[in-house]
Amino acid sequence: MEAPFPLANLTMTLLLPALLAGLVLSNEPAPLLPTSPVRAGGDEVEDVEALLVDCEAFGWSGTVHIQRGKKVLLNRGFGLADDESGRACEPDTRFEIASVTKPIVAAAILALVEANKVHLDVPISAYLPGVPEHSKGITVRHLLVHSSGMTRSGPSGHGTDLEAAVAKYLSEPPATDPGDAFQYWNGGYALLAGIIEEQSGKSFEDYLRSRVFKKAGMRSAGFTGDELPEKEQARGYQPGAADRWASDHPYGSYGWQYKGMGGIVTGAEGLAKFMHAYAAGKIIDRDLVLEAIKPAGKQHRLHNRCLGWEVNWDFPSRSYRIEHGGSVRGFQSSATFVLGTNLSIVLLSNRGGCPIHWLGTNARLLAMGEQAREDQPLLPPATIEWKKGKLQELVGDWVSKDAETLTLAAKGPRSLTATASVVLTTGDGERSAVSSQTIFATTSKEGLQTHGWSGKPGKDSELVWNGLKGAKAHLQLTDPHQKKIIFKRK
Repeated sequence: MEAPFPLANLTMTLLLPALLAGLVLSNEPAPLLPTSPVRAGGDEVEDVEALLVDCEAFGWSGTVHIQRGKKVLLNRGFGLADDESGRACEPDTRFEIASVTKPIVAAAILALVEANKVHLDVPISAYLPGVPEHSKGITVRHLLVHSSGMTRSGPSGHGTDLEAAVAKYLSEPPATDPGDAFQYWNGGYALLAGIIEEQSGKSFEDYLRSRVFKKAGMRSAGFTGDELPEKEQARGYQPGAADRWASDHPYGSYGWQYKGMGGIVTGAEGLAKFMHAYAAGKIIDRDLVLEAIKPAGKQHRLHNRCLGWEVNWDFPSRSYRIEHGGSVRGFQSSATFVLGTNLSIVLLSNRGGCPIHWLGTNARLLAMGEQAREDQPLLPPATIEWKKGKLQELVGDWVSKDAETLTLAAKGPRSLTATASVVLTTGDGERSAVSSQTIFATTSKEGLQTHGWSGKPGKDSELVWNGLKGAKAHLQLTDPHQKKIIFKRK
């Protein structure tokens, strides 16, 4: 749905009160856009925490950081950073943030614009070596908003030779005229990283460290390939793929096949610091920030793209918000900044396949006092915590009269992992996408159930304990087809 007014038409009449409020009444920068004080929101984080506790019970893990202005509302880890050692996710655990790298790269480009070393509407051929004739209509702005005309499935550069990578990325002509249509293209951000190196005279990594990380106060931020103690980072898990540490390269090396489009390693607080510093004009001038967050155009979905971000109208705050998500093997990320309230929401996860966009959306809604989108099948069932020691009563081996087996192991205060000779099915018709084992979480006084994360329709397996111990104890497993199996202690 379109916003009540386009950001490009904002006048100083609208902006001046908010700006003056920041200059005169507070030592904190005013919101970038005016907002209604009645719907400012931002303090209702208990529901966010409750949602993530339920998600944790069904296998999700990661960290969340919510901040409004200078006030941190929630900064907490959930689940395990490393399954093998049992180490928990902490607020300062570092993750690879995948494509949330892109807004940071865009900020670095805008710093070069501010220094008069790069111009947004100049062809990239002025800044990069070896741009072929058919691609000389592509500008820096086109790369930033994904309107270059290049397709996501096109050729990919690699290695350390920039000119060779440019030639490979642009070996085919644009599929559409630059500026005409939106087409998310990772390669465009590799080319932007190349522009940073060519125009700054520094390596991409060194320029971001000195020009962005330092100004934002991102002291722990770095890149894949950096030496980082295992105890300070998360291990990422992806169904069907090898696990990896956050500092491990997902694609072999940090060459032009990934540079610029992903690869930053940081904690949730560091990412929040970047967004607040960006909005406050600490990285680039605030006037340039206002220019940067204007939607690129109304055609072909460009209406919700700006320089490095997706930009959308936020109804609860009556202002715009900028946001970006990311996904790479073993890691998921979501970053949102509501411009009218200086509210940031960051979620980082080490479970590939988790519904990070859905989690980020609902965390934002709940933090602003709105309702979660309960109509979505991704919403996990509400969980409860049993009395101390009660869940442990179910741990161990169980067997049915037909010799079917069920082995349960403890996983946190609300969960058990299950291995069975029968099919244990989640609501999406498959084993949980966030665990190699089926997870049952406590959803009632004596009952547990599974939950699927893909959003496909289906029914969960249910497990009900009769509440007794020893030889009198039994568990009733109900599968999605309503088949019931009674298990007793083996």
